Amino acid sequence: MHAAYQSIVFESDEPMHPEWLKAFLDSRPKGVFRIKGYVHFGWHGDRELQVVGGFLRFRPSRSGGRRTSLVMIGLDMSGLEEQLVGCVGEGDERGHVRGALAHRVVTHYSTAVEFCSVSS
Repeated sequence: MHAAYQSIVFESDEPMHPEWLKAFLDSRPKGVFRIKGYVHFGWHGDRELQVVGGFLRFRPSRSGGRRTSLVMIGLDMSGLEEQLVGCVGEGDERGHVRGALAHRVVTHYSTAVEFCSVSS
């Protein structure tokens, strides 16, 4: 059996909106197996993100990069770039959202992986 895994690298110099990113993570497609990297939340602080299957962990980041950089791995990654772009923006104290302009998708590729069973 063959499966085509895909990988997407998403980067943004603009802060991610915490509530919008949480909604994205809560509703991500079942075909997304792994997400890891750093999330810049602007005045909310920066976090390291680790997602494997149903496990999700945010923890304080020591990267100091003030930039979001996420790698996502899965089977069907269609539409994820647009969903992440929709998470860019920083809510201020009045509840308004600041613009989201400096983001880009760096890489999007597929690799065929072969699974085989070993019989004795």
